[in-house]
Amino acid sequence: MTTKAPTRRCLLDVVESYRGCDEAASAIYDDGRTVEKMTEKIMYIAITE
Repeated sequence: MTTKAPTRRCLLDVVESYRGCDEAASAIYDDGRTVEKMTEKIMYIAITE
């Protein structure tokens, strides 16, 4: 089984799955960034890949 790099669709799915869930985002980003900041970063990665 091979591991594929995240696709744009996958990144968007991540955004959707965490939208409105600050607790989950805080667990991932211990610097306390909000879901909005996480979303912006993921979208930036998706757009510039």
